[in-house]
Amino acid sequence: MNMAIKAGAVAALGLLGAPALAAPVIADSVADFTGVQGLNGWHYGWYNFEDVGQEAGSVAVDTGAFHQFGYFDSDTGWWASSAFAAGGYPTGGAEPGSYAVITASRMHPNAPLGSANVVAEEHWAARRWISNVSGEVTLSGLIAHHHYDGAPIVGNGTEAHILVDGVSVFSYDVDLLDFEGIAYSLDLIVTEGTVIDFVVGGKGNPLFDATTFTARVTTPTPASVALLGLGGLVAGRRRRVL
Repeated sequence: MNMAIKAGAVAALGLLGAPALAAPVIADSVADFTGVQGLNGWHYGWYNFEDVGQEAGSVAVDTGAFHQFGYFDSDTGWWASSAFAAGGYPTGGAEPGSYAVITASRMHPNAPLGSANVVAEEHWAARRWISNVSGEVTLSGLIAHHHYDGAPIVGNGTEAHILVDGVSVFSYDVDLLDFEGIAYSLDLIVTEGTVIDFVVGGKGNPLFDATTFTARVTTPTPASVALLGLGGLVAGRRRRVL
């Protein structure tokens, strides 16, 4: 764009008092969070460790291996495979449960604990969004270690991944003391039905390794289009006046 036209467009917007155009939000993992699977395109579940392929710090999955959680605790706002007992252990009745949990903003994996109450399997917590749009989108959010008030600062940390149709597009290693974390932003091309998984895997002990992992999906702001059109209009009017 010609800089004079761009400057004229900005000035014209200022004169007209037009507000800044924000990027439209398509999906938000926190704002959209509910106790209903599939609502707003969001699903909550896990992958078994053996279904996660790892190579050079990147991961890949068969999206068909996704297991959907079957239990939602409305009091705590936790999605899980089973209920939790008063002592903090997952319980599935006659069967042991899993520490894999997803809330509005946090995720927690499971790993063998050597307890009869916990399944002897490694589960990678997975928050899934299925696209209902086609075109360019931006994924953004925060990944960081979460420390519960009063809990000991122990654990092994986690690893966080974003996968598009089963292929990793972003990975981040979450250290035990990484409370600040990273604010990520990725530009992607999606189609209706594209599967985006936000996955958290453990590194051993499953206790006290809750990870803040939020996700917002936006489309590009139309501001540049509006500026271009208005800038051309202003320049055209100026030429006619002169």
